[in-house]
Amino acid sequence: VVRIYALAGFEVRLINADNEFECLRDDLTAVGIRLNIAAANEHVPRIERRFRVIKERCRAIRHDLPYVIMPKLMVVELMYFVVHWLNAFPVKIEVSDNLSPGAIITGRSPDFNIHCRLKFGSYVQTYEENHPRNSMQARTLGAITLGPDSSTRGGYYFMNLNTGRRIHRVFVAK
Repeated sequence: VVRIYALAGFEVRLINADNEFECLRDDLTAVGIRLNIAAANEHVPRIERRFRVIKERCRAIRHDLPYVIMPKLMVVELMYFVVHWLNAFPVKIEVSDNLSPGAIITGRSPDFNIHCRLKFGSYVQTYEENHPRNSMQARTLGAITLGPDSSTRGGYYFMNLNTGRRIHRVFVAK
């Protein structure tokens, strides 16, 4: 994370964290970063509020899905999906009113026509490149959409319904 911020031109001098990050103190001190550890049961209201927003968004998306049970992969990817989209839009009380946190750090903003074509949890058929090409194997694969990648080409992550693993494909609408 420190490297990502450095690539964007930011210098990290202080990290606020909880006890789980105490093991990083020596490494961070060696590179000139101070680590401020919160005491047990000490809460930072701004961070707690952000956690609450993430949980609320996850619940809203989860209850919109037709599935009774979600595999662990989908739960984890749902968290990534929500955080990705929260970071894609400007926040009123943050650094910039015009730039999103994601745009400030990565220099890229999502394109609606590329990154918003598929809904989280939607069923799709992804194209599979089989070798040899003249076989009778299926050329598509059933998958569940997990969300867009951050590329400019329109890639998406999917859960392969045959293996339950995450796959990466370029979405092509027909």
